[in-house]
Amino acid sequence: MSPVVRAADKKQKGSRTTMKRCALVISDDPNLREWIGGHISTWWPKMLVENTRLASAPMYLDRAPMERYRLIVVRMSFQSDAAILTSIFLMRILKLKSHPEIVVITESPEDLRLLKTTELGKACCLLASSLTSAGMQKILKDLARRDGRTGGNPDDGAPNIPGYIIRDPITGTFNATLYRAFSEKLGCDVALKICEVKSDRKNAYRQPTLRQEYEVLRKLGGQFVARAYEYGEVGDLGYMALEYFPRGSIDRVIAESHEGVSRLQYMLGVAKALREIHKAGFLHLDIKPNNVLIREDGTPVLIDFGISERIVAARYLEGQNSVMASPYFMSPEQARGETLDERSDIFSFGALWYRVFTGRTHFNDRTLIEIQTGGAIPKLEPALQHYQPIIDGTLAFSPDDRFPNADVMIDKIESYAGFATGVRKIGKQFLRHRSDDSIAHHTLPLLQVIGAV
Repeated sequence: MSPVVRAADKKQKGSRTTMKRCALVISDDPNLREWIGGHISTWWPKMLVENTRLASAPMYLDRAPMERYRLIVVRMSFQSDAAILTSIFLMRILKLKSHPEIVVITESPEDLRLLKTTELGKACCLLASSLTSAGMQKILKDLARRDGRTGGNPDDGAPNIPGYIIRDPITGTFNATLYRAFSEKLGCDVALKICEVKSDRKNAYRQPTLRQEYEVLRKLGGQFVARAYEYGEVGDLGYMALEYFPRGSIDRVIAESHEGVSRLQYMLGVAKALREIHKAGFLHLDIKPNNVLIREDGTPVLIDFGISERIVAARYLEGQNSVMASPYFMSPEQARGETLDERSDIFSFGALWYRVFTGRTHFNDRTLIEIQTGGAIPKLEPALQHYQPIIDGTLAFSPDDRFPNADVMIDKIESYAGFATGVRKIGKQFLRHRSDDSIAHHTLPLLQVIGAV
């Protein structure tokens, strides 16, 4: 029987247990997001700072309960659909009786003048060119004085979950927060995913609950996905204890590893994990770097099944498949809300492949309309040309032009990998030959999946 703890089993005495409030920083510049987050932490050391790109901001602001946030900081110009949509949502937020503080950083004096003629003029608006550490500290100091709360206020930081000692936040999204926590029962660190348990008619049908995500993970087992240890509810919160990954995401591992790290081995592991998930009857629907974590032994596993769907159901939900995934990794048909099958995940895998090997997203600065209507398949630089067939078979606009399933994709990856790395597959034997390719320095056994099977 799965370890599910009900609210009645762990009843808090005294005040209600609720989700603590966070800050949200919206910007396409990761350095700016980190810089602003550091200043926020100066005034509210326990506050979780969430980050997102401008393209994802409308989804965040549409779906997230505003009582979750104390502060929203956004940097934008009015040159994109995403910026205009974000502005509309921010104006709606400012009309609420109780709303978070909003700081808008604009790129030009013209944008600033335009802002002040709208409802956003009620927010704190400033030019990016005038942004300094002293200026940001002054803004946050004024906000803290108005709010009347700073530092170790009990409304900041992590909630109290019986049986867990929460150490620090890992990341957050518009509907949940992930913490590193010590499990008194297991005697080790876990990743504790926490969200508010409330009836939301707007999203109840399409967005799986935390408990449903827990049940999916239990069904899939722990070889290819994060191990799920426990689900419970306490007060207004639901929580799920998951396997903790000290090494972090595939992006982080590659960035911190030596130059000779085999990206190919990691991606083969991801492909095989995806194959097993599909065989179990599920689509992931949100393949991206932050959802591929690496175990201590080097095995890549998939996490975050919050928007996963059963394949049988996804094939018949035309017009109901919500646009909830990451814009830079979702398939065109997912962006259009059409029926989905395994080939949608294959597109996202291709987008991940491109990111892992090049360090860039395949279509930067795309609007939602551009995602829906597709674009040219990106071309790899000469040193990576051996992998162009993988890109062609995964990032094709039409699902019919992609690999039909993960099995075919894995066969192609192994086939092309032989020519790219100096290893050719002959029956069950592998023969090494000379290759003039600049990638031929990958000398690890490239067709071995790192502990994934």
